[in-house]
Amino acid sequence: MLDPHDQIDHWFTFHPPTSPERRDAHVAVRDRCRQLAHALVDTVPPSNELDGALWYLRHVAMWANAGLALSPDPDDSRPPSTYEGSASMMTDRSGSTNGPGLAPPPGVNLLTEGCPGGGGLCPGATP
Repeated sequence: MLDPHDQIDHWFTFHPPTSPERRDAHVAVRDRCRQLAHALVDTVPPSNELDGALWYLRHVAMWANAGLALSPDPDDSRPPSTYEGSASMMTDRSGSTNGPGLAPPPGVNLLTEGCPGGGGLCPGATP
């Protein structure tokens, strides 16, 4: 596990994509979240609930892109110790690193099973 100060420095350092594939993954996250945001605005009546859904969707995009930026790229030549423990300081009161309800159940692909009826996050999205 990294020293807490090293971990903080890691979190608050710009991590540019290290490969075209990683850059494309960032673009895909933003595009799919944008598609879902448009679908929500077109489907859900203007309300506090819609505002909340859009607010949390922005968080989804942020956390997904942070996960890409802070995790090792298979082609990255930096030593693995640079990434160790990226979630180790993010624990809830029970000591869980995911917190209640923050991670999908094991084996669930949110792209294909994220909506009621198994419609996925975005119509036509491919995992």
